[in-house]
Amino acid sequence: MLRLSHSGYYRWCQQRPSTRQREDAAIAAKVAAAHRASRGTYGVPRILVDLQESGTRTSKRRCARLMREQGLQGKKKHRRKPRTTDSRHAKPVAENIIALHPDPTGPNQCWLFMFTVQQMRPAGRTSKRGRGRFCPRPLFCEV
Repeated sequence: MLRLSHSGYYRWCQQRPSTRQREDAAIAAKVAAAHRASRGTYGVPRILVDLQESGTRTSKRRCARLMREQGLQGKKKHRRKPRTTDSRHAKPVAENIIALHPDPTGPNQCWLFMFTVQQMRPAGRTSKRGRGRFCPRPLFCEV
């Protein structure tokens, strides 16, 4: 049991918010407005930049505390899953139609090609290099 006087308790209940509490309330309103303006995507670092650009001086920790007290969080970027071949499926594998046909005897009978894009010197030139199954030598073309 706390030993407090009745008058001291009621005086404490009726006291006005301190300067720090008033400043926190004003900054918290600006933080919430900036969070809404970003459609809930901005976290502490970006909200802090927004506040500083609008002329409000505050620290990163204070901004984080005010966001935490209001239950505001920025959205995290989703991790990109590599979208390559999914071999874990129950579907049948397509048959290799090209392997069923005999080797071509002339041009334009079968097209099968792979390209590799390579950076070349000088500065930023790229080239495509490819070799087809039915082409005897590699082909080059600059992009």
